[in-house]
Amino acid sequence: MKPLFFLFACNMAMPAAVPNTTDLRCEYLANPLAISTTKPRFSWKLAAALPTDRDLRQSAYEMQVAEKPGAFDTENLWSTGKVVSSATNQIEYAGKP
Repeated sequence: MKPLFFLFACNMAMPAAVPNTTDLRCEYLANPLAISTTKPRFSWKLAAALPTDRDLRQSAYEMQVAEKPGAFDTENLWSTGKVVSSATNQIEYAGKP
């Protein structure tokens, strides 16, 4: 099975606050060496960058998947494009197996 890497970006409802994405997961695992499905599910959590940041909400996300780190511009296997959604859990891979 080929290793896959994913790049994540999200839009927030409060543009002045830039949150951190944390706890990136693939099939509930952090940095898995292998997975047993051709359609893995991804999830993440949002954390405030500053203690004073409040009521942060995700308004959209975009995920990209590539076989090598740094190959997102040249060898991108799959991209969700911009998805207007607050979902952060169980986003299913829909690219090439």
